[in-house]
Amino acid sequence: MSTIQTIADLISLWPSAAALAAAMDEKPTTVRMWAARDSIPADRWLTLVEVSQKQGVEGINLYLLARIAARRKCGRYAA
Repeated sequence: MSTIQTIADLISLWPSAAALAAAMDEKPTTVRMWAARDSIPADRWLTLVEVSQKQGVEGINLYLLARIAARRKCGRYAA
């Protein structure tokens, strides 16, 4: 079972939100807003997965992102 349950958990795998933002060519405030909303726009998912793979951040894939999005919509965060 993944310990990544929220977008904030996912972002915490990087040294900082600013580090993830730089890797994705986004503004740091944008990445912090993703954490606050617990949502990453679907059109950024592939970039996030690619950046994760290039930087050796394990466990980030499209299934995980879809699971977080579905749980958020349902209001559930349990496994």
